[in-house]
Amino acid sequence: MMAGSVAVGMDLGTTFSCVGVWRNGRTEIIADAKTGARLTPSCVAFTEEGLYVGEAAAAQASMNPANTLYETKRLIGRRYSDPSLRKDINNFSYSVRDNGNNSPVIQLQYRDEAVELWPEQVSALVLDHLKKVAENYLDCEVTEVVITVPAYFSDSQRQATKDAARIAGLSVLRIINEPTAAALAYGIHRHTYGHRTVLVFDLGGGTFDVSLLDVVQSQYKPARYTVKAVTGDTNLGGTDFDRILMDYCLNDIRKRHLMELGTNVRAKIRLKKECEKAKCRLSVSMTTVIDVPGLIKGRDYSCTLTRAKFDMLCSQLFGRTMQILRQFLSENNAEVSSVDDVVLVGGSTRIPKIRSNLAELFGESKIRQTINADEAVATGAAVLAAIVSGDNSIDNLHIADVIPLSLGLADADEKMVVVMDKNTSIPARVTQPTWTTVTDFQTRCRLKVYEGEFPLIKDNLLLGSFLLENIQSARQGVPKLAVTFSVDENGILTVEAVDQATKNNKQVQIAARTGRLSVQEVDVMARTHARFTLEELVDSKDDQSSSSDEEMEDEEEEKEEHQTQEDIERLEAKAKDRLMSLCFRTKLLFGSVSSRDVINDADRAAVLRETDDLLEWMHTRAPNGRECRQKLVGFEETLKGFHEQIAYYARS
Repeated sequence: MMAGSVAVGMDLGTTFSCVGVWRNGRTEIIADAKTGARLTPSCVAFTEEGLYVGEAAAAQASMNPANTLYETKRLIGRRYSDPSLRKDINNFSYSVRDNGNNSPVIQLQYRDEAVELWPEQVSALVLDHLKKVAENYLDCEVTEVVITVPAYFSDSQRQATKDAARIAGLSVLRIINEPTAAALAYGIHRHTYGHRTVLVFDLGGGTFDVSLLDVVQSQYKPARYTVKAVTGDTNLGGTDFDRILMDYCLNDIRKRHLMELGTNVRAKIRLKKECEKAKCRLSVSMTTVIDVPGLIKGRDYSCTLTRAKFDMLCSQLFGRTMQILRQFLSENNAEVSSVDDVVLVGGSTRIPKIRSNLAELFGESKIRQTINADEAVATGAAVLAAIVSGDNSIDNLHIADVIPLSLGLADADEKMVVVMDKNTSIPARVTQPTWTTVTDFQTRCRLKVYEGEFPLIKDNLLLGSFLLENIQSARQGVPKLAVTFSVDENGILTVEAVDQATKNNKQVQIAARTGRLSVQEVDVMARTHARFTLEELVDSKDDQSSSSDEEMEDEEEEKEEHQTQEDIERLEAKAKDRLMSLCFRTKLLFGSVSSRDVINDADRAAVLRETDDLLEWMHTRAPNGRECRQKLVGFEETLKGFHEQIAYYARS
């Protein structure tokens, strides 16, 4: 890799993720060199062959449902007891449990061992994949990133997203709300000056956000993007429409075939995938067919679905998006007529009923479809990454975002005292100067910080708590404690309490939240993550060095005994898969920053060249199984020289 580093923008989505960069005066969404796709499924799979991320993970989901992880964005930074989370967990094919501290952790089997992962670790694997996609394309190291989150993400979810980036070895320059990033993408390519009121309607795979912004663009001054208000639902998106279609099909199977899929998870995953495809087809066709061969005990399942039927089935959720939108406009005294542009973001905004509902409210002329709904968020993040990293090739601009939910303290009656109102512009600093003691001669006070809109703390989210000691010893109500809430540009909260008499104070960034990862735990996970591909390669090489020759002989004998074309193709495919898998793992290892500690640059470059040559050879030559086996032996010989170094680092 060349020297230097480039900051990128990443959209870590519920169903798909995306990475972009600002280069040569424009944004580029980076395609995965292996698949050619600009969108990467937010999916991770643990198999006997190793770890898969993205397309490869999604492709094998129905064959490995318990160890294929998806939609983990709905878990990150959440409480296990959250009712909406419990509903999601019931729909997952993998196991999620309470870690004992009201936080969800994922359980799976990996190489006959029980493994537990936090959602942050799964997100880190997706981010790491995007990092490598970017590094491969840019031919330089990527360590700095702007990451997007839903506007309605809580402080806990934002901090968990930062933790995931840190585990993946990324330094977060900024966290930006997804609708704000989309507005940035929309504005950056508009070459008209003046003031516009922009409403961003962001309906993605798993979340729904609405943001209202003032956008001011001038020929002589930096553009200003001022977020006025946000709202949303972090559990409303395309996957919910898929599940409605799936429930419809399951009911149809019961009625027409008098059968239940029951606990057949593989069949349900296949059905859900076809429902998702049908939903997408109905955005361009009036009728489609959901067709799943061999779904019901070897029998095919097929049903015809019209767009009108789909609209009817999802009418409640479609209606909810409009209900949230109308309430949002009302609460913020925003007239429909005052909105100049309605920017559509997220794949689910392609649904015709969603668009017609918006056109009916705002008028067709205000609906803007000039940006790619799937890539707009990553595009805006890439623009901001260039600006905050000091790229002089892009004009500066000013962004003022808001907090999505009110922040406050618990009082003695377990009610919430709001310190900072929702939709407060950030960065912000607000002081509650009249906090005091509740008993005589009280010298310690535990401050509990909550987030939410309900009057009682039990209905809001506990972000964290801390103890202020050595308070002035006096009668109840005499000590005066000033509590200050500070929210930075990433939406991360810091709380400081000061006894005005003794000047004793304590300041805490609300990151060591109840049930969340500590700084030490994140450090451990980062080290584990950095070693992961090393361990994979060591394990595979240990296995192959002792058995590859025997396996090849066995395969030759098997090939001679079974002369059917199907068997020959199966054996050849196995050899190709083994070689390709080793190439990919080697590329991950020798291309990683962590490998530099044990392998010099010249050796790393040589191995990477050989790996690239092999992958190119497989792609252009379409070799047979015998040729792949010969290449595999030679490549293993190359790697043997590094086995001790890799093993030492992986196990240190």
